[in-house]
Amino acid sequence: MNFEKWTNFQKLVSQLAKSGDEQLNQEVFKQVKSMCKKSFFPMSDVFDLILKYLKTNHCQIRISAFQMLDELFIRSHDIRELTLENLRLIVSLSLALEMSEDLPDPHKFHKSLKENCNQGNRQME
Repeated sequence: MNFEKWTNFQKLVSQLAKSGDEQLNQEVFKQVKSMCKKSFFPMSDVFDLILKYLKTNHCQIRISAFQMLDELFIRSHDIRELTLENLRLIVSLSLALEMSEDLPDPHKFHKSLKENCNQGNRQME
C-alpha cells in the first residue's frame, strides 16, 4: 500500500466526517470514490477507517460516516460483504438499539442519524 496515498485518503475521509455538513461534499467524496475504484488499498482498510468514525462519540460525525458507508455499499461488493458481516454493530451505532446506550451529542442530530440509517437499511433490501 502506498503510504502517501493512504495518508491523503485518510485526510479526505476525515474532512468528510468532521465537516458538520448535512450532506457529504460531493467534490471531496468523488476523490474518495476514485481512490477506492483504483484499488489503491484493500477495501477492508477503507471499511475499518469509516467504521472508526461511525464509532466516534459525536452524532454529526456518525451521520457523515454512515453516508460514506451507504454510498460505498452501492458501489463495492467488498464493502457490501463487510457491512453485512457487521450489520448489527452498524445499526446499533446508528440507532442506539441497546437499552443501555444513547446516541451521542449533539442531540438535535439524533433524528437525522436514525433517518439516514433507516433509509440505508431500506436500500439494502
